[in-house]
Amino acid sequence: MLFLLSSTLCYAQYSQYSEESEVTASRIPQIIKKQIQPNFPKEDVRWFLEYQNDGISYYARFNVQKQLLSIKFNSEGSYYDVEVPTKWKDLHSSTQESFNTYFEENFEKYKIRKIYLQYKQQLPEVASYFYNFTPELTPSYVLEYIVKDQGRILYLGEFNTTGEFISKQKLTIPEADYRHFDN
Repeated sequence: MLFLLSSTLCYAQYSQYSEESEVTASRIPQIIKKQIQPNFPKEDVRWFLEYQNDGISYYARFNVQKQLLSIKFNSEGSYYDVEVPTKWKDLHSSTQESFNTYFEENFEKYKIRKIYLQYKQQLPEVASYFYNFTPELTPSYVLEYIVKDQGRILYLGEFNTTGEFISKQKLTIPEADYRHFDN
């Protein structure tokens, strides 16, 4: 199980500071809790705040069918997406090939650190998918990767449903990185 207790990232392109920490449910706006409750009524939710230069994001994290869901909301309480960590071996071979093509054509040395399935469909559809596996939903992907060509540069990349590159955001690795992961 993945628990992100606290993380600090500086976004180099935008000189953006970001820090995430776990909080009690009392710190979460009702508008957000009201979106989680009808869609995931029995789940034991852990709440997180992410502070950035440009505002706050809220996260609800919990397990459904042995999958860790991380549901993001913006500062106004609007739903943004659901991310689910996954492993390389669990990706379809054609998606793996798309990722390999992108990385091999663009970088000499790289390492993929994390892979997330990203669902941007409406929250009730995503809930139905994780509880009942219907309707069939196709995720896009978010990858955290390090490029070692000119030092160590950390990127967060977005890829479409077939694994083709969309965009990337350059990040800097903070001196003190307080992330903790349990399996």
